[in-house]
Amino acid sequence: MNTIKKEIYNNKAPLFVSFLTGIISSGLIIYLMLLITSLINAEEVSPNTVWIFSGSFFALLLCTYISQWQTARFATKLVYKLRSLLAKKFMVADYEHIERELGSKVSASLAFDISQISNGLALLPGLSIRFITIIFGMGYLCYQSPALFVVFFVSLLLSLLLSFFGSMQMFKKIFVLREHGDKIFDIFRALSDGAKELAIDEGRKQFFFTHQVNPCLEEAHRKELSVHKIITLIQTWGASSLFLVIGTVVFYGIYLSNVSLEVLTSFVMLSLYLMQPISFILSSITPVVTCKNSLNKLSSLKIYSGHDAEMEGQNSFMSHEQVKAPDWRSIELKDVVYKYTDNNGSGFKVGPASVLIKKGEVLILEGGNGAGKSSIIKLLLGLYKVDRGGIYIDGKLVDATRDLGYKSLFSAIFSDYYLFKHVLDEKANIVSESDLRARLEELHLSNKVEINAGEMSTTSLSQGQRKRLALLLTYARNKEVLVFDEWAADQDPSYRAYFYERIIPELRSMGKTIIMISHDEKYFNVADRIYKVDEGKLVPSNYTQPLSKVF
Repeated sequence: MNTIKKEIYNNKAPLFVSFLTGIISSGLIIYLMLLITSLINAEEVSPNTVWIFSGSFFALLLCTYISQWQTARFATKLVYKLRSLLAKKFMVADYEHIERELGSKVSASLAFDISQISNGLALLPGLSIRFITIIFGMGYLCYQSPALFVVFFVSLLLSLLLSFFGSMQMFKKIFVLREHGDKIFDIFRALSDGAKELAIDEGRKQFFFTHQVNPCLEEAHRKELSVHKIITLIQTWGASSLFLVIGTVVFYGIYLSNVSLEVLTSFVMLSLYLMQPISFILSSITPVVTCKNSLNKLSSLKIYSGHDAEMEGQNSFMSHEQVKAPDWRSIELKDVVYKYTDNNGSGFKVGPASVLIKKGEVLILEGGNGAGKSSIIKLLLGLYKVDRGGIYIDGKLVDATRDLGYKSLFSAIFSDYYLFKHVLDEKANIVSESDLRARLEELHLSNKVEINAGEMSTTSLSQGQRKRLALLLTYARNKEVLVFDEWAADQDPSYRAYFYERIIPELRSMGKTIIMISHDEKYFNVADRIYKVDEGKLVPSNYTQPLSKVF
């Protein structure tokens, strides 16, 4: 990913320090090993040797710490950048793409892939030092005895080749296992989102577990077992075969060569020490491969559809001052058509739909379930991209999915809304409780919710009360066009009447344009115009005002 390359470039100085101190650490390790070997064979030890050993030891501690700390700082910062970038990309991605394809995949990547990347990157300091140690150690072994080194190197290479072939099989299985991880995440998301339905339906609960949860988890178990079987074989062979390598060197040195016992002892001791970094590298193969696989998974998400450049830094979003809502008198959907087809060839179509929305009026959309009301609203808000036709402001065509100024006109409470906890004003700044106290009273929430530093004390309320909190957020944002998708459906009769008879007229008097999806024919008289949505088309409604409203 470009982010990784950019972070490496931006941190080249600390990474160079890490690399340099890693080289020094490796050199000191080899030096200390040789010093210890020489002391074992020495008949007399100089007093200065103690000071040399102590100085080398503390230099090793300092260099190792600096090397690992600098690399660890880079790794943790990179993980932070990746998490931040992924979240930002998700937030600016096309909503339609998120709704159809990305929702659970991005959540799974945030939960799983980022942690795997973190685990893999955390190994970099240790891997770099051990790799350099092996290079230095191999160089000295070759210097000590070229013949013994050839035997050692060939034996080690044959051992590692067997591990490599096993690792290639493991890589494929790890990739398959990660792909299955998306299915597991979908299952647990269904458990959470469908908790109410499962709690009251024992039959569905049993069916869901027997035919969906358990098969998915059993498949994951089989795949994980297959991966760990190969990992265990590789690690077992890697740890055991190293003794075979040392044994080969010893037997060759004793029976087939004329090297001295002192050289052979020194060679074997250093070889034994090198087994530790070699074993560490072998054991790191799995997390490093998983890390690479997770990076590839992030790259394959293609969240950033419709945008060319990557978002970087903390100021990636447009500020309130940068996004200017246009002056307008009318918004028109003209012969708008939207089609959606899934991978199975089935789908739905909306339109051609046309409607002129005048500033300051109240518009109601009615129609049966699945008629296309919500889809038309999503087209109006720029959440879906128009396939044919267009959206116009005062006769000027706009790209509703890309024009942030156009989008800034709207505030919406969807039927499946999400309730954020912070209350923001029209400039996206925190709102104080004193500014909202009257609204909380009007919404009958003053004894249930407190607002401290712009944050609501709770959102764990009934569905109707949560919708009132959503209305509070809408009041505070003070947008020009308000969209309510069956807002009153969860209100008690008295507050439903209050919404239509007091709140809607008040919003109209404030100059707001209101678009409502509603089935409450009793209150349709609040609207200037009423449209019926039927099979994705907009037609004027046949609504007749009740006599009680006429007289």
